[in-house]
Amino acid sequence: MVYLKSKLGSFFGKSLKVKNGHVEAFLGIKYGKYEPFHPPEIFSEYSSEIDASKPAPFFPQNLVPTQFMVTYLPWKKSLIRGFKSAGYAEIGDLHMNIFRPPDASHKPVMVWIHGGGFYIGGASQFDPSALVHFEEVVVVAINYRLGAHGFAPEETANNGIRDQILALEWIQQNIAEFGGDANNVTIFGESAGGMSVDTLVHSPLAEGLFRKAISQSGTLYSKIAPCDLLQAKDQYREVLKQPDEVELKDHIITLKQADFSRAEASLFGRGPFGPVLDYDVLPVLPEDMTDEKATVPYMLGRCSGEGDALLTATIPMYLKCGLLEGFSKEMFEMVVAGTIQRLAPSCEHESDLFIEKIIETYSHQLRCPEKMYSEIFCRWWGDLMLGIGPLKRAEEYAERGGDVFQYELQLIPKHSHDRNFAGNLNLKPEWSRSDHCDDTLYMFGVPFLAGKYAQGDVRFTAEEENLSRRMMKAWADFARSGDPGWEKYNENKEIKFFDEEDLMGRFGDDENLLERVKLFDQMYKKPDVHSFKLYSQI
Repeated sequence: MVYLKSKLGSFFGKSLKVKNGHVEAFLGIKYGKYEPFHPPEIFSEYSSEIDASKPAPFFPQNLVPTQFMVTYLPWKKSLIRGFKSAGYAEIGDLHMNIFRPPDASHKPVMVWIHGGGFYIGGASQFDPSALVHFEEVVVVAINYRLGAHGFAPEETANNGIRDQILALEWIQQNIAEFGGDANNVTIFGESAGGMSVDTLVHSPLAEGLFRKAISQSGTLYSKIAPCDLLQAKDQYREVLKQPDEVELKDHIITLKQADFSRAEASLFGRGPFGPVLDYDVLPVLPEDMTDEKATVPYMLGRCSGEGDALLTATIPMYLKCGLLEGFSKEMFEMVVAGTIQRLAPSCEHESDLFIEKIIETYSHQLRCPEKMYSEIFCRWWGDLMLGIGPLKRAEEYAERGGDVFQYELQLIPKHSHDRNFAGNLNLKPEWSRSDHCDDTLYMFGVPFLAGKYAQGDVRFTAEEENLSRRMMKAWADFARSGDPGWEKYNENKEIKFFDEEDLMGRFGDDENLLERVKLFDQMYKKPDVHSFKLYSQI
């Protein structure tokens, strides 16, 4: 047990062993409270002695999607243990976990915003103790409202983002008590957490609450990116089968939690949960802010195969269609046509043309030619959902004068394809490259937490440990100074490629990537690319 006396009270936390040292963890700290569908308020009613030894409880959620995903995730053990030990939060409470080096003073602060499609996940699913230990930073992991509770456009919209803003306000007021520097705060997040970071970077309500930002595999270009309030209301009404005469918030409150969770789980990867344009938190789409100077140093990145396994090979609909065995051409055409119908209905009359373009664009450099249609689908799906967005945002942000750094993870984890390293995890499909979430493995130092954090007998190579140290250093250096150790994207469109040996490249050198961006633009520019349509393919 560790003890911290502060202006808020005396915190009793935990000491966590890492390699040849340890870090101090103050867990489950309540930072906010809220009434359902209303903005949150700072929590300040602490007792003189505060138990900070139990992980921040998860916001209530359906575990079915998580149970599919963890079959591929090396942090399965930590995630399951996190759910069991943390449990679910009471409706009305918001919590965070704080990790710091022993005797920390004036350390850079990194605020982690978890992913999960805005309706699953939590602050306690990751253990940042290796990052804290090796790089001498303070890491704060926050929870926020999820699903309809966080993003239904009712009394106020974007309440999940408002929770994140409140957490940043709490950090400004109190992080010095934990040895952090309130004047040197960096926000970072992955997937929906990356989309949250992108929202905060462009939100007037978050201005001044952080100095730097890192968005990993997520921007507002994702298909769960903003729509307007009226459109969002229609989406929720359809999803939750809301009677016309009943207010949305009243309908949600009267639904049994099990029924509500099932409705949310059925929408995995399909929306509508996520930020909306509300003329308050997010008054304008970032791509329309062309006249506003970008001031916050911004690091964006992606994995080379965002859709290769975790977000496709865990979806029952795709498995039922034969994704792992290899799509036939006919099945591929049907699945792609259904995806176009769902994501961009105005393109539906051009489905045949787009299918031809997708095959032509993505049939290069295949890893598994015998299952080419499954591989092509996963690569295209990953680009459309997550992979192209960081490139688009980097271009725009640089044009507005902001300092931008771009990266791509290319190293393929050994446990993805080698049973000797995978333990009891599922091996990923043969075509899988660096998959969605793989960068979090190395950025959080999971190779140094094997046994404690990783699932079963998962093993990491010396090259992966080396990569993990380099990525932890790059993230922490950016948090310290705004410079991760490579050239800005701004002038020469430089991109850092993380692999067994790091390389620098330039956006524009890869002609196939340019073609993929061009195809993305053709689909994204359709007026209804953010529209939502309940969809059943089979």
